[in-house]
Amino acid sequence: MRWIYFGTGLLSSKFLEKLIDNRLLPSLVITGSPKPSGRGRKISHTPVFMVAHNHGLPVIETTLLDDPVIIRKIQRESPSFYVVFDFGHIIPDSLLKLPRIAPLNVHPSLLPSYRGAAPIIRAMMAGEKKTGVSIIIMNNKIDRGDIVLQEEVEIEENMTRGELEEILLDKATSLLQKAFSGLKNGTIEPRPQKGKGSYARKIQREELWINWESNAIKIKNLIHALSPLPGARSMFKDKIIQFLKARVPEDTLRLNPGEIHVKEKRLFVGTGDGIIEILMLKPSGKKEMSAIEFINGYRPHGLYFTSR
Repeated sequence: MRWIYFGTGLLSSKFLEKLIDNRLLPSLVITGSPKPSGRGRKISHTPVFMVAHNHGLPVIETTLLDDPVIIRKIQRESPSFYVVFDFGHIIPDSLLKLPRIAPLNVHPSLLPSYRGAAPIIRAMMAGEKKTGVSIIIMNNKIDRGDIVLQEEVEIEENMTRGELEEILLDKATSLLQKAFSGLKNGTIEPRPQKGKGSYARKIQREELWINWESNAIKIKNLIHALSPLPGARSMFKDKIIQFLKARVPEDTLRLNPGEIHVKEKRLFVGTGDGIIEILMLKPSGKKEMSAIEFINGYRPHGLYFTSR
């Protein structure tokens, strides 16, 4: 069976690695065009391109999906399926009709909830207790196609997004195998999405900064939703600090928002409603470190984290 993988971002590259590890090999990979990045504006390939290239998979880099040359190449593949995950570009109708069985989209939420660009981050920021993976038939509306398969995943209390993503990618790999088989054999009947939908818009740069006037639970959710990258952040001694893991403790301390308190080798910070304990963090230009490593290296007791 021949199928084509469409993906661009880091999460998509991790999913492609999972598929390859499970011997689910696409006949062709399509990813975004290389573009300048970093301080030197060096031309960089997408994460998906690098995985495909390293595994010797045929790969096309393009954003011109309605190009007749691209269309002819896909037609020659005669794919049974597309698998689209974290691609970032609209696939035109002229391409959506080409798979012999179905164009599939893998989306890391329980659709119709959290349609859009940042479903995992938005769900965690909102303090959701569960999320999941949905495999849908793609159409020309964003994340609105009929559901092929869907499975729920619990979001544990102190789980980071990186930890949750690993679980979701494993689940997505298993579901995709079932979707291929069920659609090919006619044992799965896609069903329309039901219920009120919600939209997970892309994270904006200003949302990365912690507002210490907010409540402790909201700050903890933000830290875990943005961990390990891009990282919820604050300023400390004119340096950016990224926060990677935290918890809301039972300890009772009266601290001002952003005020740092060290007690029994633990790192507490005041919020607008209670306190939060920082467990892992990363100063700019340094490796990630535990709270005690930060305490020993920076002597922060009585100082403040600030939003800018």
